[in-house]
Amino acid sequence: MSSTYATSAPRPERIDLILHQLDQLPTLPQVAIRVLQATRSEGSSARDVVNIISSDQSLSTKILSLVSKASVGSARNVNTVDQAVVLLGFEAVRHAVLSVAVFDTFSKMNPARASRFDREAFWRHSLAVACAAHLIAERWPGEVDPEVAWVCGLLHDIGKVALDACLPKSYDRVAAIASSRRVSIIDVEQEVLGLDHTMAGKRLAQRWQLPDGIAECVWLHHHTPDMLPDGIAHPDLVQIVNLSDTWVREQRLGDSGTFMGGPSSAELAEQLNLPADHLAAIAKQMPALIAQRAELLGLDTSVSAEMYAQAVEGANVELARMAGDLATSNRRMTMQNRTLDAINRLHGESGTGAGRSPGDVCRSAASLFGELSGLPQVTAFACRADGEVCYASLADEQRTDVEVFAVPDEIGSASAGDISMGEIVPAQSSPTAQAVLERFGDRLGPAPHWLLPFVRDGAPLGGILFSAGAKALKQVQALAREWALFAPAAAIELARAYDYLDMERLQQGLAQVNRHLKATQKAMARARSLQMVAEMAGGAAHEMNNPLAVISGRAELLARQTHDEKTRKGLEIILDQAHRCSGIVNELMDFAKPEAPQKQRVNLAKLIPDTAEKWRQEADLAPDQLTVSISDRDINTDVDPEQIRVVLRELFKNALEACEPEQARLEVNCARDASDELAVVTVRDNGCGMDADVVEKAADPFFSHKPSGRGRGLGLSRAMRWCEINGGHLRIDSRPGEGTQVWLHFPLSADPPV
Repeated sequence: MSSTYATSAPRPERIDLILHQLDQLPTLPQVAIRVLQATRSEGSSARDVVNIISSDQSLSTKILSLVSKASVGSARNVNTVDQAVVLLGFEAVRHAVLSVAVFDTFSKMNPARASRFDREAFWRHSLAVACAAHLIAERWPGEVDPEVAWVCGLLHDIGKVALDACLPKSYDRVAAIASSRRVSIIDVEQEVLGLDHTMAGKRLAQRWQLPDGIAECVWLHHHTPDMLPDGIAHPDLVQIVNLSDTWVREQRLGDSGTFMGGPSSAELAEQLNLPADHLAAIAKQMPALIAQRAELLGLDTSVSAEMYAQAVEGANVELARMAGDLATSNRRMTMQNRTLDAINRLHGESGTGAGRSPGDVCRSAASLFGELSGLPQVTAFACRADGEVCYASLADEQRTDVEVFAVPDEIGSASAGDISMGEIVPAQSSPTAQAVLERFGDRLGPAPHWLLPFVRDGAPLGGILFSAGAKALKQVQALAREWALFAPAAAIELARAYDYLDMERLQQGLAQVNRHLKATQKAMARARSLQMVAEMAGGAAHEMNNPLAVISGRAELLARQTHDEKTRKGLEIILDQAHRCSGIVNELMDFAKPEAPQKQRVNLAKLIPDTAEKWRQEADLAPDQLTVSISDRDINTDVDPEQIRVVLRELFKNALEACEPEQARLEVNCARDASDELAVVTVRDNGCGMDADVVEKAADPFFSHKPSGRGRGLGLSRAMRWCEINGGHLRIDSRPGEGTQVWLHFPLSADPPV
């Protein structure tokens, strides 16, 4: 089991080291060992035991004192060790000697050392458990010697004092942790040392060869009746000591370092089928028995009254502590409830996250933080490491508003560093916070300024900024647990808001890519179609030129030789049609393999009016039937001027053919676009217009929406082809009955024409 308090040494090595140190503890005094051996031996006599005890004056005095205060027959007339052994019996004498020996052994170890483990309080607890065990054993339904129960109760926690003797610093730490955390010391022993006092006590009992009943009580005294392992030799003794230990801790007699936990003494008594009034009767007998047995161990004879007075005082202190803890807990719970309510509101205001911007989250976070902290002015900001835009919201008594502004790249890309979630840090620890303070610092109040950062997956997303002096800062820092809940919740909401922005941008990007893809696919399909048509037209034209030349030449020769007027006119018709076919072939050749443009710097503001005027005169149009407007006299582009003139003439011709001759109105405009990067030429007519299907096919080769015989369907196709090879783009918009509008776009030149 890992723990915050665990030592750095590997657990098996640590345990072996502790057990080795336990083995170095001094053995029991020789007189105690000899008494134990004599009372165990069937060949020993009362005289042998008497001689051993008599050899130790201190031990003899304590045995006689025990007999003189025992409630048996003529105990008060006993004056010799011989009489005491006969009256008490081997078993009682053995356990009395053992109790005195163990107490004396540990009392002489580290007597002057100050420790959180209070040995005097510990022995008082042990003495109280021993006396309770003695009194319970007297009422036990089975056959249990009260004197045996007494010594088992006295020695049940010898593992604690053994660990304190072997590892004074470590055990002092164990006692301090158990006291501060108000938990059972056995759990802290496991965390810090790797083994507990029951294991240490069992090891010591085995080394000292203590009786099996004592060893089992030392090892298993924390086990309730339903937890005892099968096969132990003295379950009654273990159950008596467990009940006694629980009852004494409830009465706060002495201090074992273990705080309450598990079943109560009343519950244990019920499990052991002991009447409830037994514990009440025991409580009345305890003071007298404690005073009697304290003298045996050499404790102050006033220990009984003092112990009960301390128990009452301890109970009062504990009640006061519990009342204080309860009040603190109530305040803490109230604040936590407010925090959870604020988090719920923070989440609730975001709904599903759809449409909520980081600025909205900042507005909510600033307002809620202000409510929780009681600060009058609070700023919340959001800025991702991959973005330059910062959202900031200032919440004060008058309003809560949001500002969006740009921050430099190096600020926006700052990392969270070692900032912990929920920790209040100086504002200067964050470059983004400093940028926010440049805008809001004067409204937040005078320095120092502080930051509660919002961090998500190691990346800073924003935070709360506020101004606070030492006293106000201490009040805010006292809510560390609340900020540890609030800050991650705000970070989650900011992450959701940024995720929504990313999703929107991705959707917009995908839509744009899809549009571009479709346009590109359409353009590629058209380009492939044009290429195929051009190749076919070029091949056909090449094959048709020779036959047409032969037909034209023979027709011309025959026309010269004939004298028949009718025949000559027929040959002239053949010659004219051959020339017409030759023109079509040349037109196909031009479309299939247009000449490369001879680009030069051209001012469209001059080229367009000149071309329009010449074509107007050729078409015999009135001045008001073809109007030209130029919004900027300095619109330059790099194109082949002759090819652009052909493009314009084709557009004029198509526009005029779509109109009734007398009502025809053509408008030509040239201007810069809004980006100031393109020249835009517009040709508009008031003709019959086209539906969407015709517009889609208008620039296809050989497609014509005109009546049969009025064109070959190459005009717009050639115009678009020549426009594109000059770096431009042609677009058509038309509706039936509303006329047609054609846009030409050419990249603007930076320099004027040469």
